[in-house]
Amino acid sequence: MFWGRGRLSGDYSLNDNLLTQAQTYFSSVFAGKDTESTLPEGWEFARVGDYCIDNVGNLSKSDTFDTILYLDTGSITDNYILELQELNLATDEIPSRAKRKAMHGDIIYSTVRPNLRHYGLLQNPPSNLIVSTGFAVLHNKGLAVSNEFLFMWLTTDSILEYLQAIAENSVSTYPSLNVSDLLNVKIIVPDNTTLANINRFLTSIFSSISENNKQIKMLTSSMSTLLPKLLSGR
Repeated sequence: MFWGRGRLSGDYSLNDNLLTQAQTYFSSVFAGKDTESTLPEGWEFARVGDYCIDNVGNLSKSDTFDTILYLDTGSITDNYILELQELNLATDEIPSRAKRKAMHGDIIYSTVRPNLRHYGLLQNPPSNLIVSTGFAVLHNKGLAVSNEFLFMWLTTDSILEYLQAIAENSVSTYPSLNVSDLLNVKIIVPDNTTLANINRFLTSIFSSISENNKQIKMLTSSMSTLLPKLLSGR
């Protein structure tokens, strides 16, 4: 999850390059392996729902948060968060959709117009992060595949086109998905050795992205503090 692109002054080009590396590597591993007859020995087709459960928790009266950081579907695109709304539970009007809890490693995926790419892989989010019910929140069951592996599958161009086609055929007034549509997405899971290598590579890439984000946030915070002093001559 890339925090603040377009609103902060940090350089996110390194993150873009890292993600491009991940996409290129992922595509190369699975190129030409789209039928049973082309799968190597030990590889198999599976569903996202074999490895994920959805929407594991909602904000409730038993929670002890004074404030929440709310993310709506329009405030994240291609894994970049543009804005989080800080809301005081005692004094602010809380949007009716501000209900979904989400945690580290969860995939949040807008169920409306998937071609708009309102999705992300959460990496070390604030503990009081609450996301819109317009997202499906996919939580890894803790099996063999990594969060990053599932995220790469769900964000490939072919899967996005498939999900958009489903959305456009929905009975809703606008193109939308059911959570079950995401859980039923077919993916390819390779043999254990290959899968371990993929998991290791993708986890390394996204860990680097997360660390880069931390550095950018620190620099941005320092600039926000120092710049007014420099401009005032203090």
